[in-house]
Amino acid sequence: MKQSTYSILEDREVLINEKIFDDQNNLVHSIDYSLRPEEEKKFVYNEKGLLIREESLVEGRVGDSLELDYDDNGKLLQQRHNINGDLYEKTTVEKTDNTEKRTTIQDGEESQRVEMEADGDVKTYRFYDFGELAQVNTVIKEGNKITTKSEIPGTEQFYLEVQILDDDGNLIESSEYVGEDHHVSSFKQEYEEKKRTKTIFENFSQPHLSYEEIFTFDENGNRTVYEKLDMTGRLMRFEKVRFNDQNKPVEIAGNDGNSKFHHRIDYDNSI
Repeated sequence: MKQSTYSILEDREVLINEKIFDDQNNLVHSIDYSLRPEEEKKFVYNEKGLLIREESLVEGRVGDSLELDYDDNGKLLQQRHNINGDLYEKTTVEKTDNTEKRTTIQDGEESQRVEMEADGDVKTYRFYDFGELAQVNTVIKEGNKITTKSEIPGTEQFYLEVQILDDDGNLIESSEYVGEDHHVSSFKQEYEEKKRTKTIFENFSQPHLSYEEIFTFDENGNRTVYEKLDMTGRLMRFEKVRFNDQNKPVEIAGNDGNSKFHHRIDYDNSI
């Protein structure tokens, strides 16, 4: 199936994006004509529908490519980033029941490493940059509450994030602190029938970054309206979507904060 998106502003119709999907609805080819130069990508999947290769093409030739390997359970084992056919960066993942190590080698040298160790409901993450320990995160889950403490080695400063989940595992509230008491931000979400309908973000150190998002759905569960407002109620972003009888978006219009947009989306099932 081929999906084509057109910009239809100011009585002009311009093709801005094409996507082709296989029978399993996996994206296999995309071209973004709105970029300069235009961006073309191809995607290859294995028999389980997992992405195993992504190619970025420049004038029909492969420039960057990404290759991914999995174990028999579909868990990622290795990821390789190639530039013009040469290996640039490789990430390997090693897992046991209680540990995970993710190592990135760039130009033959270890650039990043993340080590995770689980002990019951406590997980410890150690982040290394070029072999040096850069950060330690301790994550503790207690019922519907998740607390993450981030520490920088060699300093006394630390950060806290406290998340509250509902019984379905959805995030309903998150607060960030510098130290134990300095509350720097708050993030809250509201749901109706398991759909997120509102987000409220408050930044207490930089109030102008605070905002509220409102999501409206139709009777089929499609998100038809998106609104982003600052804390004075001024509209910052807006998007409205129209769907066809197959619940596919066919028209999108709004303002992204910088300019207006109005897109029409066509589908060709013969491809």
